[in-house]
Amino acid sequence: MTRMAWLLAAIAALAACGGEPPSPYRGALYYGNGAYLMRLGLQTGEVSVAGHLGDTVIREVSTYSGEYLLIAETNTVNRRRVPRIAWFNRRTGEKGDFYGGVRARFLAAAEVMVYDDGNSLFAVPSEDRSTNQLIMAHSGAALTAMIEAAPGLLLLETLRDGAATIHSWDGHSGELQALDALSSTCRLEGAVWIDAMERLACAPRDGDASAPWLLTDLAAEAPRPLGLPADRAFRPLAYLDDQRALVLQESRDKLLGGGARHSAWLYAIDSGELVHLADDVSLGRSVAYAEY
Repeated sequence: MTRMAWLLAAIAALAACGGEPPSPYRGALYYGNGAYLMRLGLQTGEVSVAGHLGDTVIREVSTYSGEYLLIAETNTVNRRRVPRIAWFNRRTGEKGDFYGGVRARFLAAAEVMVYDDGNSLFAVPSEDRSTNQLIMAHSGAALTAMIEAAPGLLLLETLRDGAATIHSWDGHSGELQALDALSSTCRLEGAVWIDAMERLACAPRDGDASAPWLLTDLAAEAPRPLGLPADRAFRPLAYLDDQRALVLQESRDKLLGGGARHSAWLYAIDSGELVHLADDVSLGRSVAYAEY
């Protein structure tokens, strides 16, 4: 072995010895980066490409059913930007279209797809995809967020003339209800439902970007701080119910060149332990978790 080859081998060995041990978590996170669907392994922190989705920009990724994911994307068709809802099979790499629309969520407990076409919100039962039930029309108001709270219960936020309203929609009964106290307390955009606590982790409605996140029930009774480290800029992205952990994105200013540097972490809600996953990875505004 030449001296240079020996030196390179020694550097590689030192790097391997100095690497972080595997995390105690399992599964993977899927997120969008332009036209690429990315995968972040929770045990090793390895980032890989799950698929290239064509001439499109991925806006949101959420869970669908089994090995399928829901993709909210913006296609370019004849030089026009067209929002669509698509599915992606993370095993085979196949992709197909569902609807023209801005965002969607699948409520597995109620077996119903909910999608927003930009003007109205519809429910489509799995047993009959030709049936579109109108949940609400919101022409003139932007639908800024949709998240699933308790199984089969959808939270949605509309913004009209600067005033935000959060509603709940029950996928089992079809009941739509305004949540006035929660609307004045929380921003639903970016919020995460923690099922084990039956609480919503959210940014405060009246706070700035540095304000501590809140933990509250849907009645917004006695909200309290979530408890993330106050000296670091963490933003929750998802909750892993089977592993009782929050997925966090941390943002830090770059020392050179300006801009922000992003890292991915997991936060155990029982112990408060932080586990580092990866540096220099931006998970965007949404991630989808897959157990395997």
